Amino acid sequence: MANNDLGIRFSNNIYATRQDVMTQMKIPIVDNIWKQICDYRNYFHIILSLKHIDGNSYSVCLTPIISQKINELERKLMRAMINYSNLNKANKIEFSKACYHDILSSIAKKYNSSGDESIIDKIIDKDYDSVQPKDTILCNYLTTLEYIGNNYIQEINEDFFGTMYSILLGTSDLTEFYRNNEIDNSYNKVVINKVYIGLPVNAIEPSMNTLINFVKNSTCSLFVKACSAYYYIYYIRPFEYYSEEMGCLLFKEILKLNDVEEVAPLFNFEKIFNNREENEKMIIESQKTHDLTYFINLMLNKFNAYLDEFLNKLVLEKKKQIIDENYASDEEETTSKSSEQKSQVKESSSSSVAPTNSNTTQQVNAYNVPINYTQNIAITNLSEGLTEDQAQKFETHLKEKYPDLSQSQAYFYARHCTLGMKYTIAQFKKALNCAYETARTSMDGLVSLGFYRKENLKNKFIYIPVKRN
Repeated sequence: MANNDLGIRFSNNIYATRQDVMTQMKIPIVDNIWKQICDYRNYFHIILSLKHIDGNSYSVCLTPIISQKINELERKLMRAMINYSNLNKANKIEFSKACYHDILSSIAKKYNSSGDESIIDKIIDKDYDSVQPKDTILCNYLTTLEYIGNNYIQEINEDFFGTMYSILLGTSDLTEFYRNNEIDNSYNKVVINKVYIGLPVNAIEPSMNTLINFVKNSTCSLFVKACSAYYYIYYIRPFEYYSEEMGCLLFKEILKLNDVEEVAPLFNFEKIFNNREENEKMIIESQKTHDLTYFINLMLNKFNAYLDEFLNKLVLEKKKQIIDENYASDEEETTSKSSEQKSQVKESSSSSVAPTNSNTTQQVNAYNVPINYTQNIAITNLSEGLTEDQAQKFETHLKEKYPDLSQSQAYFYARHCTLGMKYTIAQFKKALNCAYETARTSMDGLVSLGFYRKENLKNKFIYIPVKRN
């Protein structure tokens, strides 16, 4: 075991480069020490199907500590997915907007965009009037994130890359998308042990095919697969523009397809754009040694810390949801008690009239009967009053029975269908967080389908549920 002490020291809590070992040991020649380290790492090496342009396969070294950290991170990913799925619709929208804001801020910082706080908020709200041409990338990137979040059957193939790239470019007329121009960078000027940040054009398509097969067939852990795929995009630089963004989108799509689901686009993996020097140092080291552990370990440490922040924000959002729900419940209870008290006062006043001897007993018994407040639902075969869980089931039932209903119409009607109540466009707008015109069109659509009756009251329209079988 003593012979492996140096291997453990430089391969677990840190995954040291040869230069790191020289620096820490304070000696210029570390051949024997480095051999011990490599011998230790060989026990944990896993060969990947990704290949360097020189034909060698990449590998990853999953030492006990690194494996433990990966497992912990993947548990956090699952916890993030579960906690996000437990938010209600309104809080999901609020939380996702905050996440999109952070992501677009990272993109804006990379491109030195004019995307200040107000511009980013307007982009998220789809208000493009104040958006300058150089901020178009922010609009397009948001669209790709929403696409990933909403598309649950996407397979990672050339069509996926084509769709993402066309959205980023803002065009639907995309005949080809791989790079046709060679990249000139200083790393390629050496003859031996070349380092590539961008492969030659003729190597792009075969390398991308290798990447697609790796994503489909590799059995390595989720985070290793996602990070390796991002690295490979960075290494190939297959696109004329936005290769790093495409790598991030691929990272998120891999997470989404492997049970992280709708929360995957909300992770601000784009923050790594702001650490280019540190990132490329590990990317180059991984390329020289064909060992992706250098890059993966860097991402592991960064993303682990970020996930802690993300989970804390989810907890705060859940607390906010509980407070809002309790406040709404208190308001309903207060309203119900007020109605009950008014009814009791009214009945008490009636009973104060001196009764005749013949009906005194009947009136006293009637006075003692508790007064109940109920809501009659417009659909006659439903029970009176709907909990949120019942409303969600009713919403699903509406969509299945009435395919002409939009998701927003079904959502609103399932929670606003009490006979005798009057609803407004403003309520729809607030409930669905949409534009006024969208709300008006949706409410009128519900009228045309027979769910509401539309009337004019004091210069505004009200919508009254119609009784249905």
